[in-house]
Amino acid sequence: MNSENILIIPRKILRSVLAVLLGLLMTFACFAILYFDDFFEVDDWMRAVSAFGVVFFALCTLAIIKVRFKNRNVLIVNNEGITDYSSSIALGFIPWSDVEELYITKVNDVKFIEVAIKNEERYLEKLKGWQRKAIGINRKMGQQVVLINLTFTGHDPEEVLNVMQEAFSQHQSD
Repeated sequence: MNSENILIIPRKILRSVLAVLLGLLMTFACFAILYFDDFFEVDDWMRAVSAFGVVFFALCTLAIIKVRFKNRNVLIVNNEGITDYSSSIALGFIPWSDVEELYITKVNDVKFIEVAIKNEERYLEKLKGWQRKAIGINRKMGQQVVLINLTFTGHDPEEVLNVMQEAFSQHQSD
């Protein structure tokens, strides 16, 4: 079987840059409140919240940089399987032979493509501890290990799901 790409969803660089700039702005705003505490008349509670904000937004910004600039594509679908880079807890390449089911789910009005896979533990053991914990939280909420988020890609999850299901069906018939 040839691994010709059926669908490639690239990451939108402008949106990634804007996300990084927003993260830097929030980090700087929290830092400014700490640094100019006399000007802002900051009490101890606000100082603690600002310090937490500096750490939180700096870490979020670093995570955005790592995820959004490491992989140029969000999703690749081909005859061999799917390669998911849609989030920091994405599993990467999943062959069609490990896929059981594909469907749409909605979480807080955001549509995700869920992928039920065989041998979940084999994939989870390759992840870092914090990634396994994040996936565990999703599992407790009734979600699959694989949640493909296309929110910032401009692609309709329903249309992408149709392409994925067609490729999956083709694999099953081979």
